[in-house]
Amino acid sequence: MTAVAQSVRAASRHGHDEFDPPTRGIGLVGKVAVFLGVTIVGMTATDPVVLGALLVAVLVLGLSTGLDLGTLRKAIVPISPVMVLLFAFSSLFFDPAGARQGFAHTVYAELLRSDVINLTLSSGGLLFGLGIVVKLLLVMIVSIYLFSTTSPEQLLAGLQALRMPNAIGLMISTALRFIPTMSTEVATIKDAQRARGAGSRKQPRGRGQAVQGTLPLFVPMIVTSMRRADTMAMSMVSRGYGFTSRRTVLTRLHVGAWDYLALAVVVAGLVAFFVFRVSTGLGIL
Repeated sequence: MTAVAQSVRAASRHGHDEFDPPTRGIGLVGKVAVFLGVTIVGMTATDPVVLGALLVAVLVLGLSTGLDLGTLRKAIVPISPVMVLLFAFSSLFFDPAGARQGFAHTVYAELLRSDVINLTLSSGGLLFGLGIVVKLLLVMIVSIYLFSTTSPEQLLAGLQALRMPNAIGLMISTALRFIPTMSTEVATIKDAQRARGAGSRKQPRGRGQAVQGTLPLFVPMIVTSMRRADTMAMSMVSRGYGFTSRRTVLTRLHVGAWDYLALAVVVAGLVAFFVFRVSTGLGIL
C-alpha cells in the first residue's frame, strides 16, 4: 500500500516545468492498451531476451510520461526476496528436455532425481527463472505506470465509458484516492504513539513481535476510517448523490492522437509477436 501511495503522490507532485515530452499526452485509452499489450506478451513469452527488451521499452515509456524512478525502486526493493525465491524455484524445477532452444539443454548438475520430483541446474532453468523475475517486474512496472500517471477522475471516466455502474466506479476511484490519505494516517499514528513512548524500548525481534507491534495501529485506524466514511456519506447525501439515475462527471474521457498511436503500436506489436512466435518460435525458450 505504501508503494502505491508514494506512486500517487509522486504523480500528483510531478509538474510540467522542466520536462514535458510529447508522450505525456497519452491518455487513459493508450495507457490501458499498453497495459494489456505488455501483460499479454509478458504472460505468453518465456525467453528472457524478449522479456528484457519489453522491460526496457516499458521503462522508457514510463519514464518519458512522468513515472518516477525512485517510486519504482521503493516498490521493487521490498519484494526482492520474493524475486530471489521465484528465481531459485523456477530454475531448479525447469525441465531442460522440454526446451525448444538448443542452448537451453545444457545441464550443469542434477541435484535430485526421483519418480516424484527432479531438481536440475541447467542453462534453460537459469534463463527460465530469469524470465519469471522479469515477468513480475513487467507486471509491477506497467501497473504502477497506469495508476500513478492517471488521476482518479480519469479512471472514473473510463469506467463510466465502459458502462460500469456508478456505485462500483465510485468505490474504485474513492479507494484509489484515499490510499495516500491512509498512508499519511498510519505515519501520523506511528509518530503519535512514538511520542508517547510506545515502541521506544526495543526493536521487535522475530515475526511474532513484529506482528504484535502493528496491533496498536488497528484501533485508531479503524476509528479514523469510520469517521471519514461517515463524513463522506453525509457529504454525498447533502450533495444529492443517488437521487438521480444519471450523474454528471467532472472529467470526460478524451481520446487524442497519442492514444490512437499507442493503440496502433500495441495492436501491430501483438500481431507481429504472435506471427513470429508461430513461424520462428519468438519468445519461446
